[in-house]
Amino acid sequence: MGSVQLGGSSMWGRTAALGVRKTPQRYGDNGGPRSASAAGRLSCEATRPGFLVLCLFLAMAKSLSAEDLQSWSEARIKVLDTHQVEVVVGGVARVRDSPGSLYDRRATAEAETALTDRFGVKLGYVLRNHTLPGFGVGSDHRLVAGLTYPILQQTVSVSGTTLYERHVGRPDVPDFSRYRQQFDVERLGVRVSPWLHQSMAFRREGFIRSRSRLGLRWRFASGHSLKSAYQFESIERGPAWRPRHAIYTEWSYELVPSEKASQ
Repeated sequence: MGSVQLGGSSMWGRTAALGVRKTPQRYGDNGGPRSASAAGRLSCEATRPGFLVLCLFLAMAKSLSAEDLQSWSEARIKVLDTHQVEVVVGGVARVRDSPGSLYDRRATAEAETALTDRFGVKLGYVLRNHTLPGFGVGSDHRLVAGLTYPILQQTVSVSGTTLYERHVGRPDVPDFSRYRQQFDVERLGVRVSPWLHQSMAFRREGFIRSRSRLGLRWRFASGHSLKSAYQFESIERGPAWRPRHAIYTEWSYELVPSEKASQ
Protein backbone atom coordinates (compact mmCIF):
# COMPACT_ATOMS: atom_id res chain seq x y z
CA MET A 1 0.00 0.00 0.00
CA GLY A 2 0.02 2.97 -0.16
CA SER A 3 2.08 3.75 -2.00
CA VAL A 4 2.71 4.65 1.57
CA GLN A 5 -0.35 4.40 -0.44
CA LEU A 6 -2.14 1.19 0.36
CA GLY A 7 -2.86 -1.19 -2.40
CA GLY A 8 0.45 -1.45 -4.16
CA SER A 9 1.67 -4.63 -5.82
CA SER A 10 0.11 -7.69 -4.26
CA MET A 11 1.99 -10.54 -2.62
CA TRP A 12 1.28 -12.63 -5.74
CA GLY A 13 3.35 -10.39 -7.98
CA ARG A 14 6.15 -10.09 -5.43
CA THR A 15 6.29 -13.86 -4.92
CA ALA A 16 6.54 -14.50 -8.65
CA ALA A 17 9.29 -11.91 -8.93
CA LEU A 18 11.49 -13.79 -6.46
CA GLY A 19 12.85 -15.79 -9.36
CA VAL A 20 15.09 -12.89 -10.37
CA ARG A 21 17.35 -13.51 -7.36
CA LYS A 22 18.84 -16.55 -9.06
CA THR A 23 20.34 -15.45 -12.35
CA PRO A 24 20.36 -18.30 -14.90
CA GLN A 25 23.68 -19.06 -16.60
CA ARG A 26 23.91 -17.62 -20.10
CA TYR A 27 25.38 -19.69 -22.91
CA GLY A 28 27.16 -18.71 -26.11
CA ASP A 29 26.55 -19.95 -29.61
CA ASN A 30 29.00 -22.85 -29.15
CA GLY A 31 27.12 -24.17 -26.13
CA GLY A 32 29.72 -23.01 -23.60
CA PRO A 33 29.25 -20.34 -20.96
CA ARG A 34 29.40 -16.76 -22.15
CA SER A 35 32.38 -14.69 -21.15
CA ALA A 36 31.96 -11.99 -18.52
CA SER A 37 32.33 -9.27 -21.17
CA ALA A 38 29.66 -10.87 -23.39
CA ALA A 39 27.29 -11.20 -20.44
CA GLY A 40 27.96 -7.57 -19.59
CA ARG A 41 27.14 -6.45 -23.12
CA LEU A 42 23.94 -8.50 -23.04
CA SER A 43 22.94 -6.89 -19.73
CA CYS A 44 23.55 -3.40 -21.12
CA GLU A 45 21.52 -4.15 -24.25
CA ALA A 46 18.66 -5.55 -22.14
CA THR A 47 18.46 -2.49 -19.89
CA ARG A 48 18.95 0.17 -22.59
CA PRO A 49 15.23 0.38 -23.54
CA GLY A 50 14.35 0.85 -19.88
CA PHE A 51 16.69 3.80 -19.52
CA LEU A 52 15.22 5.34 -22.67
CA VAL A 53 11.79 5.13 -21.03
CA LEU A 54 13.22 6.79 -17.92
CA CYS A 55 14.73 9.64 -19.96
CA LEU A 56 11.41 10.10 -21.75
CA PHE A 57 9.28 10.58 -18.66
CA LEU A 58 11.92 12.83 -17.05
CA ALA A 59 11.85 15.00 -20.15
CA MET A 60 8.06 15.13 -19.98
CA ALA A 61 8.21 16.17 -16.33
CA LYS A 62 10.81 18.86 -17.07
CA SER A 63 8.57 20.38 -19.71
CA LEU A 64 5.88 21.08 -17.10
CA SER A 65 5.78 24.39 -15.27
CA ALA A 66 6.68 24.35 -11.58
CA GLU A 67 3.10 24.99 -10.48
CA ASP A 68 1.97 21.83 -12.31
CA LEU A 69 4.59 19.48 -10.91
CA GLN A 70 4.59 17.65 -7.59
CA SER A 71 6.85 15.10 -5.94
CA TRP A 72 5.46 11.93 -4.36
CA SER A 73 7.97 9.88 -2.32
CA GLU A 74 7.08 6.62 -0.65
CA ALA A 75 8.92 4.09 1.51
CA ARG A 76 7.71 0.54 2.20
CA ILE A 77 9.42 -1.64 4.83
CA LYS A 78 8.56 -5.32 5.04
CA VAL A 79 8.72 -6.40 8.70
CA LEU A 80 7.12 -9.85 8.43
CA ASP A 81 6.94 -12.32 5.53
CA THR A 82 5.77 -15.87 6.24
CA HIS A 83 3.74 -18.48 4.37
CA GLN A 84 0.60 -17.13 6.06
CA VAL A 85 0.98 -13.33 6.26
CA GLU A 86 3.00 -10.40 4.98
CA VAL A 87 3.23 -7.14 6.98
CA VAL A 88 4.51 -3.85 5.55
CA VAL A 89 4.84 -0.46 7.24
CA GLY A 90 5.92 2.80 5.65
CA GLY A 91 5.35 6.44 4.92
CA VAL A 92 4.54 8.95 2.18
CA ALA A 93 5.63 12.57 1.61
CA ARG A 94 4.04 14.77 -1.07
CA VAL A 95 5.61 18.10 -2.03
CA ARG A 96 4.35 20.97 -4.19
CA ASP A 97 6.61 23.32 -6.15
CA SER A 98 9.62 23.24 -3.79
CA PRO A 99 11.08 21.08 -0.95
CA GLY A 100 9.66 23.55 1.57
CA SER A 101 6.06 23.01 0.44
CA LEU A 102 5.45 19.60 2.02
CA TYR A 103 1.69 19.38 2.34
CA ASP A 104 0.83 15.68 2.75
CA ARG A 105 2.47 13.20 5.16
CA ARG A 106 1.23 9.66 5.77
CA ALA A 107 2.15 6.74 8.00
CA THR A 108 0.83 3.39 6.84
CA ALA A 109 0.58 -0.24 7.89
CA GLU A 110 -0.85 -3.16 5.96
CA ALA A 111 -1.16 -6.91 6.34
CA GLU A 112 -1.95 -9.39 3.58
CA THR A 113 -2.75 -13.07 3.76
CA ALA A 114 -3.73 -15.68 1.18
CA LEU A 115 -7.44 -16.48 1.12
CA THR A 116 -7.26 -19.11 -1.63
CA ASP A 117 -4.72 -20.15 -4.24
CA ARG A 118 -5.64 -17.09 -6.30
CA PHE A 119 -7.06 -14.50 -3.90
CA GLY A 120 -5.51 -12.64 -0.99
CA VAL A 121 -7.03 -10.38 1.67
CA LYS A 122 -5.43 -7.04 2.52
CA LEU A 123 -6.15 -4.94 5.63
CA GLY A 124 -4.56 -1.57 6.29
CA TYR A 125 -4.50 1.70 8.20
CA VAL A 126 -3.35 5.16 7.08
CA LEU A 127 -2.69 8.13 9.37
CA ARG A 128 -2.64 11.25 7.21
CA ASN A 129 -1.31 14.65 8.28
CA HIS A 130 -1.90 17.36 5.70
CA THR A 131 -2.48 21.04 5.04
CA LEU A 132 -5.94 22.10 3.87
CA PRO A 133 -6.81 25.63 2.67
CA GLY A 134 -8.77 27.39 5.40
CA PHE A 135 -8.22 24.59 7.96
CA GLY A 136 -4.46 24.64 8.55
CA VAL A 137 -2.67 21.41 9.40
CA GLY A 138 -4.91 18.51 10.41
CA SER A 139 -4.98 14.74 10.62
CA ASP A 140 -7.41 12.08 9.50
CA HIS A 141 -7.56 8.31 9.31
CA ARG A 142 -8.23 5.71 6.65
CA LEU A 143 -9.30 2.12 7.23
CA VAL A 144 -8.70 -0.12 4.24
CA ALA A 145 -9.82 -3.64 3.27
CA GLY A 146 -9.57 -5.38 -0.06
CA LEU A 147 -8.85 -8.34 -2.32
CA THR A 148 -5.63 -8.96 -4.28
CA TYR A 149 -5.39 -11.37 -7.19
CA PRO A 150 -3.08 -12.29 -10.08
CA ILE A 151 -4.47 -11.83 -13.58
CA LEU A 152 -1.40 -12.98 -15.52
CA GLN A 153 1.85 -14.46 -14.16
CA GLN A 154 4.10 -15.39 -17.06
CA THR A 155 6.86 -13.29 -18.64
CA VAL A 156 4.67 -10.31 -17.82
CA SER A 157 2.90 -9.96 -14.48
CA VAL A 158 -0.53 -8.34 -14.30
CA SER A 159 -2.09 -8.11 -10.84
CA GLY A 160 -5.24 -6.49 -9.52
CA THR A 161 -6.34 -5.00 -6.20
CA THR A 162 -9.92 -4.09 -5.28
CA LEU A 163 -10.14 -1.85 -2.19
CA TYR A 164 -12.72 -0.38 0.15
CA GLU A 165 -11.63 2.69 2.15
CA ARG A 166 -13.33 4.45 5.04
CA HIS A 167 -12.13 8.05 5.53
CA VAL A 168 -12.63 9.36 9.06
CA GLY A 169 -11.87 12.67 10.79
CA ARG A 170 -11.32 15.15 7.96
CA PRO A 171 -12.22 18.69 9.08
CA ASP A 172 -13.43 19.85 5.65
CA VAL A 173 -15.86 17.04 4.77
CA PRO A 174 -18.01 14.49 6.66
CA ASP A 175 -16.72 10.92 6.95
CA PHE A 176 -17.11 9.02 3.69
CA SER A 177 -16.37 5.75 1.90
CA ARG A 178 -14.32 5.33 -1.26
CA TYR A 179 -13.69 2.40 -3.59
CA ARG A 180 -10.53 1.86 -5.62
CA GLN A 181 -9.61 -0.51 -8.43
CA GLN A 182 -5.90 -0.90 -9.18
CA PHE A 183 -3.79 -2.75 -11.73
CA ASP A 184 -0.01 -3.25 -11.83
CA VAL A 185 1.94 -4.46 -14.86
CA GLU A 186 5.64 -5.35 -14.93
CA ARG A 187 8.05 -7.83 -16.49
CA LEU A 188 9.28 -10.78 -14.43
CA GLY A 189 12.74 -12.33 -14.38
CA VAL A 190 14.74 -9.15 -15.02
CA ARG A 191 16.56 -6.69 -12.79
CA VAL A 192 15.15 -3.59 -14.50
CA SER A 193 11.55 -3.74 -15.67
CA PRO A 194 9.06 -1.28 -17.15
CA TRP A 195 6.31 -0.68 -14.61
CA LEU A 196 2.74 0.51 -15.13
CA HIS A 197 0.23 1.32 -12.38
CA GLN A 198 -3.38 2.34 -12.97
CA SER A 199 -5.77 3.34 -10.19
CA MET A 200 -9.42 4.38 -10.46
CA ALA A 201 -11.38 5.78 -7.50
CA PHE A 202 -15.13 5.88 -6.98
CA ARG A 203 -17.53 7.29 -4.41
CA ARG A 204 -21.26 6.86 -4.10
CA GLU A 205 -21.70 9.74 -6.56
CA GLY A 206 -19.63 7.94 -9.20
CA PHE A 207 -16.16 8.05 -10.76
CA ILE A 208 -13.96 10.74 -9.12
CA ARG A 209 -10.30 10.12 -9.97
CA SER A 210 -7.87 8.41 -12.33
CA ARG A 211 -4.18 8.01 -11.47
CA SER A 212 -1.61 6.58 -13.92
CA ARG A 213 2.09 5.87 -13.29
CA LEU A 214 4.60 4.85 -15.95
CA GLY A 215 8.25 4.20 -15.18
CA LEU A 216 10.81 1.61 -14.16
CA ARG A 217 11.35 -0.84 -11.34
CA TRP A 218 14.85 -1.85 -10.24
CA ARG A 219 15.28 -5.05 -8.21
CA PHE A 220 18.43 -5.58 -6.17
CA ALA A 221 20.06 -8.82 -5.03
CA SER A 222 19.29 -7.90 -1.41
CA GLY A 223 15.57 -8.11 -2.14
CA HIS A 224 15.10 -4.32 -2.01
CA SER A 225 13.59 -2.50 -4.98
CA LEU A 226 13.14 1.01 -6.36
CA LYS A 227 10.33 2.36 -8.52
CA SER A 228 10.60 5.68 -10.32
CA ALA A 229 7.78 6.92 -12.52
CA TYR A 230 5.93 9.83 -14.06
CA GLN A 231 2.44 10.19 -12.57
CA PHE A 232 -0.57 11.78 -14.21
CA GLU A 233 -3.74 12.24 -12.19
CA SER A 234 -7.14 13.58 -13.16
CA ILE A 235 -9.38 14.38 -10.20
CA GLU A 236 -12.90 15.75 -10.01
CA ARG A 237 -13.15 19.19 -8.39
CA GLY A 238 -16.73 20.39 -8.48
CA PRO A 239 -17.99 20.59 -12.09
CA ALA A 240 -14.46 20.40 -13.55
CA TRP A 241 -11.69 17.79 -13.76
CA ARG A 242 -8.28 18.98 -12.59
CA PRO A 243 -5.05 17.46 -13.97
CA ARG A 244 -2.06 16.93 -11.68
CA HIS A 245 1.47 15.78 -12.50
CA ALA A 246 4.11 14.25 -10.23
CA ILE A 247 7.42 12.46 -10.13
CA TYR A 248 6.79 9.28 -8.13
CA THR A 249 9.52 7.41 -6.23
CA GLU A 250 9.03 4.28 -4.11
CA TRP A 251 11.71 2.51 -2.07
CA SER A 252 10.87 -1.00 -0.83
CA TYR A 253 13.03 -2.59 1.87
CA GLU A 254 12.97 -6.15 3.19
CA LEU A 255 14.06 -6.26 6.83
CA VAL A 256 13.25 -9.95 7.14
CA PRO A 257 13.92 -12.90 4.81
CA SER A 258 10.94 -14.31 2.98
CA GLU A 259 9.92 -17.86 3.85
CA LYS A 260 8.38 -18.10 0.37
CA ALA A 261 11.84 -17.68 -1.18
CA SER A 262 12.94 -21.03 0.24
CA GLN A 263 10.09 -22.97 -1.34
